[in-house]
Amino acid sequence: MTKGRICVISFFVTLIIWTWFSWPLPRYFTSGIPAAAHLEPAEVQPLIPGDHLQFMYYCWLAGDMVAGKTPLFCNLYEFNTGEERNGYRPDAYYFPFSLIYALTSYAAGRAFGWNLTGFLSLWFTFFLTWLLARRYTGDGEYAARSERPAMSFEWLAGCAALVAITLPFRWINLCGGSPAGFAILWIPAIFLGIDLAVRDGRSAGGVLAGISLLFASWTDNHVFFFGALAAPCWAVIAFTAGMTGGQKWQDSWQKVFAALLPIPLFAGAALAFPAIMQMIAGTDAASQHLGSSVGARTLREIALYSPGVNGFFTWVTFGVSGHVYIGIAVFVFLAAGIVFMAFDSIRCPGEHWRRMLVMVLLLAGIAGIMALALGTNGPYHAIFLRACRKLIPPYAMIRQPAKIFCLMPTILAVAAVISLGAVFAHIKTGRIQILVALVFCAAITAEYVLRVNPTVSLLDSEQGAYAAVAGQAAAEGRAPHALVVPLWPGDSHYSSVYQHYASLYRIRMVNGYNPFVSKNYFENVFRPYESVNQGWLTDRQIDELLRRKIEYLILHEDLFPEKVSPFPVGFTLKQFLDHKRLRLLKHDGRVWAFRMLAEAEEKDNKFQLPNTKSQIITNAPIAGNRMEKQGYEEETGTDSWKTFGSARRWQAESLIRGKTKTVRGLPPYYAAFALLDEPGAAIILPAQRVSPASGLRFMARVKGEGAVIAELAADEKIISRDLIDIQSDSWEWVDVPAGNFKQFAPLGLKVEYESGSVDCDQVILSATEWIPPAVGQTIDLPAPAMFHAGYTSLPDNTVVLEKKREAKALIFYGPKLPLEKGHYRVELLFSSNAPKGVLLGQFNIKRHDRDDILNWVPVMSGARSPAEFTQLQNVPMHLEFRFLGNGDIAISAIRFTRIE
Repeated sequence: MTKGRICVISFFVTLIIWTWFSWPLPRYFTSGIPAAAHLEPAEVQPLIPGDHLQFMYYCWLAGDMVAGKTPLFCNLYEFNTGEERNGYRPDAYYFPFSLIYALTSYAAGRAFGWNLTGFLSLWFTFFLTWLLARRYTGDGEYAARSERPAMSFEWLAGCAALVAITLPFRWINLCGGSPAGFAILWIPAIFLGIDLAVRDGRSAGGVLAGISLLFASWTDNHVFFFGALAAPCWAVIAFTAGMTGGQKWQDSWQKVFAALLPIPLFAGAALAFPAIMQMIAGTDAASQHLGSSVGARTLREIALYSPGVNGFFTWVTFGVSGHVYIGIAVFVFLAAGIVFMAFDSIRCPGEHWRRMLVMVLLLAGIAGIMALALGTNGPYHAIFLRACRKLIPPYAMIRQPAKIFCLMPTILAVAAVISLGAVFAHIKTGRIQILVALVFCAAITAEYVLRVNPTVSLLDSEQGAYAAVAGQAAAEGRAPHALVVPLWPGDSHYSSVYQHYASLYRIRMVNGYNPFVSKNYFENVFRPYESVNQGWLTDRQIDELLRRKIEYLILHEDLFPEKVSPFPVGFTLKQFLDHKRLRLLKHDGRVWAFRMLAEAEEKDNKFQLPNTKSQIITNAPIAGNRMEKQGYEEETGTDSWKTFGSARRWQAESLIRGKTKTVRGLPPYYAAFALLDEPGAAIILPAQRVSPASGLRFMARVKGEGAVIAELAADEKIISRDLIDIQSDSWEWVDVPAGNFKQFAPLGLKVEYESGSVDCDQVILSATEWIPPAVGQTIDLPAPAMFHAGYTSLPDNTVVLEKKREAKALIFYGPKLPLEKGHYRVELLFSSNAPKGVLLGQFNIKRHDRDDILNWVPVMSGARSPAEFTQLQNVPMHLEFRFLGNGDIAISAIRFTRIE
């Protein structure tokens, strides 16, 4: 069979496999890209943050350079602190995949370009693996022996090559946005080139292997590293496979040496390339972006990414263990082939020993890959990993040991074709051969496809807030330059969303996303401006940003996890809206754009917002869901946002110091607490980086008869020491206000014994007005002040959750503040444009992390959602709402009424 025919057939086979394995991605070929592959059912969600967006950003950047719209080798749109020259970073930018993506995306959009590039990577992987596998079919000895034409063995090679594009590891990387998902293409190319050079003495083989190594280094370091390590090993396998009776290798070693010579030359060029690029960039520019040199990874760090041995064969595996799944079917066929080869070797040892030796070498390679892929979970206390780290120093830098599985698809395919060839040689009927081949293909693909369920991320083609920033800057003749919130140290996948939107409008961001963040960025950008995550921007900070021509502030409301701030995003948004040196430029859905002003301007807080996206909920609120509390409607804008949730709570028994004792609680919760009853006893909270707020304080749950000293320290300097007298035999909450706290800094609390005996259960950091309702009293907690996904609609003071954009999960909750003991009625106040009776979600009241028996209350369109519960202890509680995605919902508030 000619290579051209194999190429055409492999195209159509790959198309079938890609459509089957990636479904429902083909339905969104021009609008969405894969974001993950897992065991759970496939999902389609709008713009999921992750490595897929980051990888696509860099491919887009390379294409933009080629198109002349961005200066060559200049990454201007991330980690840009005002010095354009620092964006000069010569690099390969994932060539040639970035060039393929650029050409195809210009033709039909980004999603089309990305998906087509991924498909082409799969296609050529299959094609090259087929070419490699057919060199190991045994057609020279098996075909003649079985009196079958060699064509049947050509098709057998194609069947075996299916393993290379169906193994779950390939799809996990391809769908997850890892460059390895594309770069695995180079492994069969490297092996094929070596095979041609060693067995045929063809210089073209050495060039193919060498260029493939170079391209691998430009795409993924792991693929390059493991490909380079495996190259000598494959040369041994090729040499063994090429041995024939009476051949004198010494007569052709010069030819083989010349054929292999391009490989070390190209490998050397690949190793020298980063140093050359750094020299071109210059020391000053490079230092702005290059992170601290990556040293040896600790075994403890590697352990976090080490799969378990059950991952190879166990069906239900999660996390990194699922990356190394091989399954049962392929080993069944390997075992069958080995049995037949062993039988042939015993019967005719002089004829079949070479193929058996090749198979032994391949099995040794498979076993070695499996052992090393386990990382610290490897056999004999990871002796193979430890040996590699000692003998091959760069190996110590590998953090994810499962990456060595990039070699497995190709090696497994070649082992499979040898085994199938041995089986076929003993089958005398052509129909039985076809049946065996079909069973192999069906077993392999059916087993693997069930483990590949892609998540599709729909790409936004526009974003109004970013567009407003770019438009205003263009009107003023300036390049748009923005600080995006949340501000991360630089290695958070959430920032990939910023990259996507910034690339749409070529906005220069202070932010960025890179696994290796420079010390310069962390110390001179992140730390000085970290306070912006909590809405704290001083005049000095704004002046410095404006001096650097950074004039815009962009807030992503739905990318605000608890790690970012102790308080919900509404706390930060309120500070921005009320800030006299920030002017709201545009609000579009989940994104808010502000203009930083040279001088302060007065705010009336009425929010006449012509540029604000209108509330999507168009029908009037349902009867009974409108705010009814007297006086509530008198507060407008953010004035009503007073009770913010708290995301920082500590159990006192985990903070004990000195002579503090731990006392175990009684049923039903068995909660422990700290006992301070002698000099030297204390609890110390870890310092929290927080901004000043009018109601900032710690709240401690205590009881006993005695006194403690509450000591507050800001940036390790004591700012207050208060004596708190406690005379109560039941739990009560006491405040430790941070009134003297005037700057963004680490704020810590120490509670130490003074006299008597005091029990301390837990401590909360709060920045809110919080007075629990008395008997007969009702309070409404505004939804924008709670933790939530979706976006805030200012005109009607609601949080909007859209069925097309939100995850079906617990995405609205609060306030995580204490309620007194008693019986309460709770209601979620909301409106929706969904038809009456549609189940929008459900909520429950949670008081302890151990709560597992929960009373879920349905939230249905056109109906109220009242429920009652009893608060047995005066502990923090929160309402958590699970959105089911059956319709849009606008949540106004959580209403609590204390009945008794």
